[in-house]
Amino acid sequence: MVRERVRASPPRCAVLRGFDERFEELEEEIVELLSVADENSLRAAPGPGRWSAAQCVDHLTTTLCAYLPNMEEAVARGRARGVNGNAPYGRGTFAGRRLVALLEAPAGRGVRAPRVFRPAPAPAAAPEVERSFVAAHSRLRELVHAADGLDLGRLRLASPVSRLLRLSLEQAFRVHVAHEARHRVQAWQALRAAGVAGYDR
Repeated sequence: MVRERVRASPPRCAVLRGFDERFEELEEEIVELLSVADENSLRAAPGPGRWSAAQCVDHLTTTLCAYLPNMEEAVARGRARGVNGNAPYGRGTFAGRRLVALLEAPAGRGVRAPRVFRPAPAPAAAPEVERSFVAAHSRLRELVHAADGLDLGRLRLASPVSRLLRLSLEQAFRVHVAHEARHRVQAWQALRAAGVAGYDR
């Protein structure tokens, strides 16, 4: 499959450059796990009520697609209003700090996904799961570059779960780093349960 890639120069902001590098690593690792197993293994749930590897990746795509319009709107608003600034940024919102802490906790701690983020019971075939994830992830990485020079702490957006739950743009990027890392581990655990070896990270 031909993969879309962000080809722009690295962001000048060290914080955004770190996000971009981490997102690139995570994308490569998630695409890799989709390539090492057959369709049956990718769709095999490790137990009742648990997600298969394909569902984990589908969940990442669903979550990204729910968040991206609000994140893109925040960047566009910041550009239009000249909300410029450099790191270190402010502390963000209380709700954002709680969400980041929850997702950065050890992956063994269960976090029930809100209904809006849940994957399809039967995801598409692996090539389509990959295509959809990479397309959404390319938008995310383009947004990292577009945010360069903006004050990521002052720009706020609403969570797709509720407009009452607000977080800063920096917190939104941190949420996605932690979220992808968590579900990358969960997806590999599902593959190991299905008898697929080779994950030693």
